[in-house]
Amino acid sequence: PSKSHFHLMKGLVYPLLEAGHQVTWITTYPGTKPVQNLTYVDVSHLEKLVEHIDMNNNRFNGIHMVKQFAWNISRSALETPAV
Repeated sequence: PSKSHFHLMKGLVYPLLEAGHQVTWITTYPGTKPVQNLTYVDVSHLEKLVEHIDMNNNRFNGIHMVKQFAWNISRSALETPAV
């Protein structure tokens, strides 16, 4: 749910829109202006799950911790009613 993920996805979403596709984008950063053929699903509440995590903390760099983090974020996103 980071800003870098948002910018990466923009590079995929906008070319699809320009090609005339209908796109549903599940994002923590939904736009404020309507875009033709684009539906945002707002999961900005997920940012609260990562606010307290210090990525520079040595305890976080283990693969088990990263997998658990990814699992929790993914599960929470899928449990969002709008999804």
